[in-house]
Amino acid sequence: MKSSIRAALRPRRQPAALLAGLALAATSAVAVPTAASAANSVTVISNPDAYVCSEAGYIGFEDLPDSTNLSAGAIGGVQFTTTAGYSWLVGDFATGGYNGKYPSGQYTSHGTHWAWLGVDQGAGRIDFLNGPASTFSLLASTNTPVVLEAYDSSAALLESTASSGTNLGTGTMAELKITRASADIAYVVVHDTGNYFEVDDICTDAPGVNPPSNTAPDVAADNAVVAVDEASAAGNTGTFSDVDEDAVSLSASVGSVLESGPGTWAWSYTPSDGPVDSQTVTITAADGTDTSTVTFDLQVSNVAPTITSLTPSATTVVTGQPVTFVGQATDPSGPDTAAGFSWSFNGGAYGTSNAFTTAYATCGSNDVTALAKDKDNGVSAPFTSSAVMALDSEFLPPLQSGTFNKVRGGQVVPVKISVGCDGVLASGLSPAIQLLSGDVDPSTDPGDGSVDVVTESVSSADTSGVMRAADGQYIYNLRIPAGASGAKYTVRVRPTGTAAGGARYIAIQLR
Repeated sequence: MKSSIRAALRPRRQPAALLAGLALAATSAVAVPTAASAANSVTVISNPDAYVCSEAGYIGFEDLPDSTNLSAGAIGGVQFTTTAGYSWLVGDFATGGYNGKYPSGQYTSHGTHWAWLGVDQGAGRIDFLNGPASTFSLLASTNTPVVLEAYDSSAALLESTASSGTNLGTGTMAELKITRASADIAYVVVHDTGNYFEVDDICTDAPGVNPPSNTAPDVAADNAVVAVDEASAAGNTGTFSDVDEDAVSLSASVGSVLESGPGTWAWSYTPSDGPVDSQTVTITAADGTDTSTVTFDLQVSNVAPTITSLTPSATTVVTGQPVTFVGQATDPSGPDTAAGFSWSFNGGAYGTSNAFTTAYATCGSNDVTALAKDKDNGVSAPFTSSAVMALDSEFLPPLQSGTFNKVRGGQVVPVKISVGCDGVLASGLSPAIQLLSGDVDPSTDPGDGSVDVVTESVSSADTSGVMRAADGQYIYNLRIPAGASGAKYTVRVRPTGTAAGGARYIAIQLR
């Protein structure tokens, strides 16, 4: 037909009655039967583009390229069988290589695609592969009358339509239709009595004919990269659509994706740990048959920890007394917090302990600066502790350190101690004094009262167990208990009033 359905077409002689009948039928605005029986009909379709198939099996050829060989099984459920050497082919008026589409040429179709048997024409057979049909029809644009015949599986002729007549140059097509009381049509044959015809809009109830093809949905993302800090909400948006108007479901490889409006989606996710949670995120759109995906990069940054406190065990101590600083830090990442932090104090090496112990050999104000580092090597801002004051302190005569001070039982001994820095008394302190039984080693002092002795003062100016400031020193008038000669006692003074601030010891022996 490429050479024959062009302007060079030379149709065979046709009966005048057929041409006249076709011209008459074409004047009708509706489909008009030209021949019919209870089982078959031939109907003029005045507007092929408006034709609608009422059966499940419909073949319109619009999705197939020009010159597609249909005998190769290009359409599901049917076989366009090569007959007498002629193969069914697809034609497309839009290519400009054919004598149509009317009114640009003499032949016409529904849309621009149709099927034919090539330039030599002949008889074309169409088999039903998934079972017999009870009804079958097609549209024909023809230069010579076309007939449709139905056969059963034994090749017995079941039914034949009347001749279509000719409709060249009218813009109409002839619907040739056969309907049976039961599904016994195994195949059909369509042929002309002269030459040159093409067919379109095959319509049948044969099972599984041309099952509708599905087009996968489209899905797109607005942002190719989403960057966020760990433990902060990440989000992206995008669009989706389905040309088949199927319902589309959305899913995400991580996080949650929801339909935010007609044809739009919104994705959200809060990564707990950066950069570990950095990944490619896939959004999937599914229509029940096919799926489509779009990806974007999620970049999660680590957030360094924050030191919230660095607390010393005491804010005032005597020189030489160990002070322990304990750091606390937070991190927005749960995994970082669970893994713990490493600590550096005063510029030292990092270690796993959050505690730092030091002692000050000289008096003065001191502090400690710490850094905390998480498992991802994020380092906090420096954090400096509150100041710790170290004070010099020593016993003053009449008692002396480093020896047993000989005293009588019942004697009152003024216990004096200096506490301060650079010769200046530290005011406002309440040094605690306690008499202990025995020669107590400072390193093994239990500090639990198990060796406490009544620490009695004979001065009305004294408060029991607390030294008072007087004349640039702290003093307590201690009554020595009566006892046997040689009995030993230890005087313990805590200059800052607390155990954490340190203690001084001096030994006493009864004469």
